[in-house]
Amino acid sequence: MSESRDDDRTLGVLLSRAVDSFGDLLALHIALTRAELARDAGRVAGDLIPLAGGALLVFVGYLMLCVSVGSGLAAYLGPVAGYALIGGANLIVGGLALRRAVADLASPKELELSVGAEVRKTAHDLLARGTPSSMLDATMSDAS
Repeated sequence: MSESRDDDRTLGVLLSRAVDSFGDLLALHIALTRAELARDAGRVAGDLIPLAGGALLVFVGYLMLCVSVGSGLAAYLGPVAGYALIGGANLIVGGLALRRAVADLASPKELELSVGAEVRKTAHDLLARGTPSSMLDATMSDAS
């Protein structure tokens, strides 16, 4: 009877170690994913600053160009028709650009795919090596 209790305690200890190891592994994978996301976010933020500055300059230049073209057309078509023509052209081109941007946002991104791939890989590895019986067998072989 004493031998049975020793076996139960050993089995309980081994099972406890296996569950603790699984928890540690999961926590490490979560920490790694957070670190990778933070690194990628920092890289994206660093790329956005020059992009925002350049976009502002392009916007001002584009606005000035539209006013000058509208003023030039106003001499031939009148002020209302000249500015309306330029405004209509901008609405059409801007609408097409927005439609394309929305379609691009709806598609999966590389970052989402890489995180998903890492999660699937980790789950596959855990299931391949980490089922309770195989974890217990591995822990028992380490203990002996």
